[in-house]
Amino acid sequence: MLSIRRTVLLATAAWQLVMVAAAILSLGPSAWLLVAGYMALAAYALLALVQARLRPVWFVPAIMALLGAAGYIASGDIGSILVFAACWQINFATCAAGLLVFSRWVVPAVLAAAITISVLLLQWLPEWGTHLPAAISMTQAAIIAALRLGLPSLLSLAAHADAEEAAAERARDRAEVAHRVSAQVAEEARVLHDTAINTLGAIANGGAGIRDIHQVRAECERNLAVLETLRGDQVAVAGQCESFHEIFEIPGIPIRRLGLGDDAIERVLRSVPDSAVVGMVRATREVVINANKHSKASHIDITIACVEGALQVSVLDDGVGFDGKVPLGRGIANSIIGRSRDNGFVAELTTAPGAGTAITLTAMPHGANQTDIGGPAHDAVEEVVARLHERAGLLWSVGVTAVSVLLTVAGGTNHHLALLPMVVLMGSACAVSYARRSRFLPWWGLVALTVSTVVVFFLSAAATQFGTDGAVHWQALAATGPFILLLSSRSSGRAVVVAGCAWGAFVVWLATLVWPESTTGAMICAIAGGVGGAFSFVWARFMRSVAVLGADTAHAQRRTLQAQRATDADRAAQETYRRWVAAGLDSAVELLRSIANGTRDARAASTQEACGAEEAYLRQLILVSPELVHLGRAVLPTLRYAREQGISLTLRLGEQDAADQSSAEAISATVMRALEASTPGAHIVASAFPVRSGIQLTLIDAPAEGPGTSSDVGVSHHAIQGAGLRSVRQYIFPAESRSGPVPIAIGPLEERVK
Repeated sequence: MLSIRRTVLLATAAWQLVMVAAAILSLGPSAWLLVAGYMALAAYALLALVQARLRPVWFVPAIMALLGAAGYIASGDIGSILVFAACWQINFATCAAGLLVFSRWVVPAVLAAAITISVLLLQWLPEWGTHLPAAISMTQAAIIAALRLGLPSLLSLAAHADAEEAAAERARDRAEVAHRVSAQVAEEARVLHDTAINTLGAIANGGAGIRDIHQVRAECERNLAVLETLRGDQVAVAGQCESFHEIFEIPGIPIRRLGLGDDAIERVLRSVPDSAVVGMVRATREVVINANKHSKASHIDITIACVEGALQVSVLDDGVGFDGKVPLGRGIANSIIGRSRDNGFVAELTTAPGAGTAITLTAMPHGANQTDIGGPAHDAVEEVVARLHERAGLLWSVGVTAVSVLLTVAGGTNHHLALLPMVVLMGSACAVSYARRSRFLPWWGLVALTVSTVVVFFLSAAATQFGTDGAVHWQALAATGPFILLLSSRSSGRAVVVAGCAWGAFVVWLATLVWPESTTGAMICAIAGGVGGAFSFVWARFMRSVAVLGADTAHAQRRTLQAQRATDADRAAQETYRRWVAAGLDSAVELLRSIANGTRDARAASTQEACGAEEAYLRQLILVSPELVHLGRAVLPTLRYAREQGISLTLRLGEQDAADQSSAEAISATVMRALEASTPGAHIVASAFPVRSGIQLTLIDAPAEGPGTSSDVGVSHHAIQGAGLRSVRQYIFPAESRSGPVPIAIGPLEERVK
């Protein structure tokens, strides 16, 4: 609203200078009182422009209208320059009232002022007739009606755009929260792999990895802290090491440190995002551990360098190398490449059989990797502003055309019947603009609107004999109809300037032609062109202010929404610990604790067997995709239950998550019922993969559910078994949450599953 106020006040002050010139040209020295009034109003408008919050402006339109009426009476000549300028003073006063005064009383106040001025003219200047007083009342009523009726249309468009943006924001919120939770789970799974799983695997394999029992106990103690953190209500997991210094102390193959010293490393680390640093430390640790397990190298070289401002860590071994294929779900894919993707650094792998392995990690400094996350939102704001601009331009053009029709029908001056083709041309421009489907106006459309602007101005001038007869009836704003359409058409600034210059040049040329015949007519031509040009300038500035205001408001809202989104994501990420609680890490915790405190000997066969079982179970847990925010958390208890009951459960999940948590719980409950009906030693296969209508759950070798369980979810089914056949049960859980799954046909495995 402040931008509207500034634009109106600036236009008011500028127009008073036109009024001063018109008064002096028409009345000479006797116009001093009017000139003083115009100058005082201009001064106050500028003062209110500077001191926006201190100066009231509600009475400015009233003073404008009063000074316009005073110009009528002071001149007394209906064909004078002052009277013509005073007509537009009153018109601009009504526009200012509609834009400055936001009150329900503004419409009756404007109508009352217009009627009062009309009555004064009838009483003081009866020789002017009744047409001008009637035109004044009609014009002011049309202007204020257009402002008040057009505003709701614009507001409805803005409200619709706001609703669309709010829906998009909610979708972005859900996506961001899901991404944050997924990233949190993925990192926690990587930490679980890099610590407890690797340690348990090393103990299970025995050999050189457990010769130093004190080192094994210390490692179990550190892993125990990690598992306790995973099961705790915390956002971040505790990494094995958050500093590069600890990497050089990892036991195993000798490590040679190359590159920057400690002070230089600290300087580089300060320029890199913390998430990237932590991710690189953890990834480097995994590289070293992998080299210890698989490379058979004589040494490992770790080089930390600063390359063009970026932090670069290279790990090189001279071992056996491999073919470069990275299996999904394994250490390199998850702990190195996956971690680089989620933490904002780049991982490059170079290896070949017999040629050793080199892995290079690179993190750019703050801001270098950032993309314009506000880009799509900024484009959306620009689109909304452009649509508002187009709607406002069309409303103005339709409104000014309607006023021209009313004034023509009311019997305004119409030499050569010029107003008839003028109205037809204005209406045609509105119709074509309304009907066009393309977002941008083609070049021929720009040319057509420019020509229409010039022709409409010429016809409006011809209707008043170019300002020499009935100039007060000159419809000087008629030419703004097609020109505002051009301004609102998403045209380039160059096209608008060319069109404006063409219009201005035509006004000057026309005034020059009229000058020898009538100086007054020439000046009125110039003022009429100035009226249209000034209004178009104010319109363009106003729309520019709207665009800036919209962008600033959207930016502020976006910051607020991003902050709220981050809060929601943090809150959701804090809940990931429930996933690991449900997974049942208790046995792994107790096993690591017993090894750490010496209760169990890591070299004992029973301990190694227990570690192997725990490693296999934990590896199965981390194979549940972190992208399955709802389904992943829901199905983990089934793995825990199956393990506790001695049931072999093979769980295969696709990449599509359940529609919501209730759908995920329904899928989990269906699997759990099958497990509860099974006996120890049973082997069940459960797979959940996306189909067109939702997620299809397939249970193989699951026993029939107990009595009444089917009715709980509205499912009836049976199992077909026979010689060499395995029972199959299939359910479809809709993409949208419903009361329960939809059963589909059931048959032998050989017929149903290939």
